[in-house]
Amino acid sequence: MKNMLDLKLITDFREKVNGNMSWCFFKYRNNNDKNQWNCICSAMDWIEVSAHYICSHDIFSLSIDQGIELYAYLSSIDIIVEAIEQLHRVIFSDSKTVFASDNDCFPDNPFGQSDRAFFKELRACFGAHPVRLDDPEEPGNRNAKRFASWPSKIGTGDFSVILYSNKVDGKNIILGVEFKQLVHFLNKYYSHLAVLKEQLDLQYSAFCEAKKEEQFECSGTPIERLMILKEESKKRLNNDYYNHTIDELIRVFQTPIVNERNLGLVQEYRNDLLQVIDEIYQNLQNMTLTDLQSFEKYPQHDLPLPDGWGYFVEKLVDSIYDIGYPVCVWLPSLKRIFQDKFIFEYNSLEELYVLVQATLHSLAKSQALVEDGD
Repeated sequence: MKNMLDLKLITDFREKVNGNMSWCFFKYRNNNDKNQWNCICSAMDWIEVSAHYICSHDIFSLSIDQGIELYAYLSSIDIIVEAIEQLHRVIFSDSKTVFASDNDCFPDNPFGQSDRAFFKELRACFGAHPVRLDDPEEPGNRNAKRFASWPSKIGTGDFSVILYSNKVDGKNIILGVEFKQLVHFLNKYYSHLAVLKEQLDLQYSAFCEAKKEEQFECSGTPIERLMILKEESKKRLNNDYYNHTIDELIRVFQTPIVNERNLGLVQEYRNDLLQVIDEIYQNLQNMTLTDLQSFEKYPQHDLPLPDGWGYFVEKLVDSIYDIGYPVCVWLPSLKRIFQDKFIFEYNSLEELYVLVQATLHSLAKSQALVEDGD
């Protein structure tokens, strides 16, 4: 096919939009009091749908009775062009329409129009509203109208239409479309995705560099430090993984432990989590929001616990957020698993959660030390 598009372009662009630690969502979900993220998502979806349609229909093989297919092809191009224009306005914060005055794709068009204006003319005449056309030879005359014939192959171009005049003595115009020019026009806009992708990279890099230069203090008690990190995380990409981790740490350090015999277990857990706080601070300051190595230091898989323990811990977490099964359904099983690991006394589900997490950490830590010793 001579009209194939490189589908990797839209795939790479989508990956860029969804990558970079959700930079696009962070920046554009509320940019100048506008939700431009929704615009980006809509544009990507329609570009992808239209590009797939174009790649599956060879315009150069259209027969004389497939005029409606030509209109579908023109409409798909129009969708891509408008979507690219929208993306350009959003990403470059530019009110001017990209390629607005260019005329290198249809340089010899009979009305002396820009490429964008002439393409609109083609789309209108070949199916968008062929029985309700302004006269392109008299653009300022509201009374001058034209009506297009069904597409054929008379005159010049790969396909053509006759534009009839509403004037009694008006002359007909034969308007042709050349597919090579059409494909050139399409690829010019579609290829702009590479420029837009590069601009997103530049914006992300500039944002990260600016935040690196913006030093912030993070001192005090663990809770005070976590509160500072919570606010800074919102300013530095508002990453879900870091936000969730900080909230989990706040729960661990903030939840009172009612039974003193459980304090040693929890305190050991809290002491080890101090390095996680340090790592979060360093990563936020340096804008390297990768997975936290200190948080994953002691993996909890293959612990010396009965099979299915993870399921009941999940039910505990669900109940903290008021979802899932009633407590009475899962608590007896959870108690059988952990009753010999800590004193099963607590004032809230949050406290029980902290006790369970401290236990899991202690078991994983002991297992890792044993393995290292081997």
